[in-house]
Amino acid sequence: MGGFWHHAAIVYEPEGLEDCVLYEAVSTGVRRNYWSHIRENLGPNEFYESVAIRKLTCNRDQKFKRKVEKYFKEVDGLNYGVSQMVETRYKRM
Repeated sequence: MGGFWHHAAIVYEPEGLEDCVLYEAVSTGVRRNYWSHIRENLGPNEFYESVAIRKLTCNRDQKFKRKVEKYFKEVDGLNYGVSQMVETRYKRM
């Protein structure tokens, strides 16, 4: 049951940081992780056996970057669950 991939994260490369940040929803909530950490634990018999990346192709102007950074600040550290997603969505409306 289920697919080959069991986890998803949003990868973001902030200006001025030499590492990519991954925002992921885990059992403890939304958290930040760093590509350098993933890379250290990637491979056969490691925590991350394999990683696939899909790139979002869009206009990444300053307005886009501001919205993305604002979103990450809002969700970082939130609890994870459907009820939290619904509550967060209604607060934005």
